[in-house]
Amino acid sequence: SSYGHLTFSPENSTDMESVVNELALLLTAGRLDPERRSIIARVASDAEDDGAGLRIAQQLVLSSPEFHTTNVLEFSGTPRNVPDPPNPSDRPYKAVVVMLLNGGLDSYNLIIPHSGCDTDMYGHYVDVRGSVNIPYTQLANSIIPAKTSQVCENFAIHPSLPLLKTLYDDDNLSFFANTGVLRKYVNKRTWSLETKTPLFAHNFQQRDAQQVYLDGVQNTGVVGRMADVLTNMGYQTGSFSISGENFLLSGLPSKSPLPVMLSRSGLPDFNQKESVDDMNSLFYDLNNATNTFGGKFGKTWSDIFDSAIRQNKYLSSVLDDVALNTTFPSSRFGQTLEMVATVMKARDSLGHDRQFFFVETGGWDTHSNQFASDDVRFPELNDALSAFVDEMKDQGLWDDVTFMEISDFARTMSANSGDGTDHAWGGNYFMFGGSVKSQILGTYPSDLSSDGELNIGRGRLIPTTAFEEIWNGIGEW
Repeated sequence: SSYGHLTFSPENSTDMESVVNELALLLTAGRLDPERRSIIARVASDAEDDGAGLRIAQQLVLSSPEFHTTNVLEFSGTPRNVPDPPNPSDRPYKAVVVMLLNGGLDSYNLIIPHSGCDTDMYGHYVDVRGSVNIPYTQLANSIIPAKTSQVCENFAIHPSLPLLKTLYDDDNLSFFANTGVLRKYVNKRTWSLETKTPLFAHNFQQRDAQQVYLDGVQNTGVVGRMADVLTNMGYQTGSFSISGENFLLSGLPSKSPLPVMLSRSGLPDFNQKESVDDMNSLFYDLNNATNTFGGKFGKTWSDIFDSAIRQNKYLSSVLDDVALNTTFPSSRFGQTLEMVATVMKARDSLGHDRQFFFVETGGWDTHSNQFASDDVRFPELNDALSAFVDEMKDQGLWDDVTFMEISDFARTMSANSGDGTDHAWGGNYFMFGGSVKSQILGTYPSDLSSDGELNIGRGRLIPTTAFEEIWNGIGEW
């Protein structure tokens, strides 16, 4: 059952000209242009019955600029110019992929202090972590040198992420120790007063991890602002989200092309269940060029609507023609990275020399039974990333792509009663690519206990490296 019913019934359902005039009065306050009325009435009159004609007329009125704005508009009589396909760029190509591990990765099990330490850091790690520590015997095949001045000469990577070990050994992966959202550097005495970000909350820390420059331009993301600058410099940029809405790719209005939202399976056709054949052509006709003295808002609606339909059609056809040589896992995240690789391979057809991608995978909010979750999530992540790396090398893009991992926050050093961990702050992250140098940057904490100078309770550590510092290097690259 429904809570209400549409009760509109036209005075003369057999006269589509009269029906359209009524709809124009109700839906556009009578502003619908006479030529648009004529087009809609003609198409509705050809419907199989009066009910179908009414539905078609309603749909077409809802696509008009008069419905979406309060402007009065008049056709210019000049059809729109159909844009030519973009030309391949003659500039070298680069791309940045940002992966959000949604929920808060327990990143103190991502890299673990191992040997060559100033003190017994692994024993200290075991004491603090309790039931969520990774046994020493499982770390034998994942040991890496820090290559920078850290509390230990050697660390170990989570044993279920052998790809990261391989990339580190190949000098293509960096870790960032104790990193997070910071407006300013703080300590145990000042953090609660001088930290503006609402800590330990998924929504706020995901937002601020993506926006980064927190005292700068509001409602923009760090990658969106980067795309704005590059577009202004003459680069042909393209931004794509394979994981829905995000802050990361948002730039200032009209500074660079809007981010494109794709699904894991690609780009669905616009208006897949057309009420009449070739309905997109009708949308074009109803949003054709208008006289210059017409309202700007209505013109803007028509410009964007027309462009969106044409871009959807072109991008869909381009992606359909792409074939990859790498077999990706059938997991959700495997399919997500497969779509990223597909768009990259279509870069010449899209005319891009700079591309940016946002991807996301969930399940990292491990408040209970953390090992059971990690035993599934880490291998899935490793397999998907391995396929992506293979494909980048196959496309000859390995040196031209930088892949950055972020998360809401780290998790508490101490376990809770459910063998899980809770929301924390500073954590460890990684970045890889053919132009990345292997090293552990930032500063891994030397004291993980409650007495440590960075511990604000339950092993929630104040970060000592800000996300800005990472993005500075990526921007310069």
